[in-house]
Amino acid sequence: MACTTSILRFLAFILNFINFIFSVLVACSCLYSIAVFNRSGIITVPCIIGLLLSIILAFNAALGYFIVYQNSTRLIWTYLSLMTLLMVAQIVAIFFASIEFKNLADEIVSNAWHAQIVDSSIITSYEIEFECCGKFGPTDYSDYGQEIPISCYANGNSTGTSDYFTNGCLEKITDLYDIGESLETISNWILIGLEGTSALVHDIFAITQANQKRRKNFY
Repeated sequence: MACTTSILRFLAFILNFINFIFSVLVACSCLYSIAVFNRSGIITVPCIIGLLLSIILAFNAALGYFIVYQNSTRLIWTYLSLMTLLMVAQIVAIFFASIEFKNLADEIVSNAWHAQIVDSSIITSYEIEFECCGKFGPTDYSDYGQEIPISCYANGNSTGTSDYFTNGCLEKITDLYDIGESLETISNWILIGLEGTSALVHDIFAITQANQKRRKNFY
């Protein structure tokens, strides 16, 4: 029984440490996204929700450390309740409050494209970085009566009349954000799995501790 308790205590420490690190990473990611996309409601609301959940997770992980370190089973129900609420909240957030990356890509590229009439630096940086041209393609410029800029040409060389990028920046950035959306979904479900495992380990730990106390009282 002592060996079982030691294993459970070790697992609880490891899981709480992972949850705490995960919560810090999520919080930093949310703060960074809010700072970079501070004018976008598409990303601000989900990030605020993610930030609040990560703070609660960090607090609960610290509480889990205290419970295991002090062998305190009285607080276990608080820990389990918070962890259950976190799992439910994150599942709800995945389906109803996740970042719409396709809409975010459209908003970013559209803003950059409309701003290029006054300041073309943003759309130019996208064209160079993602090897794209315009919002939907090179015809965007001809439709506006503009020449295709050098940033649309491979290696910044416009000597070849047809040596320019044919894909629009919206397509390229949407493809990139699709990867980000997949990674976010995977990380969310991994975190939910960690929280569920942590709750289970702490529950078994509390039951084990209670059984040990009963045996001591009996003998």
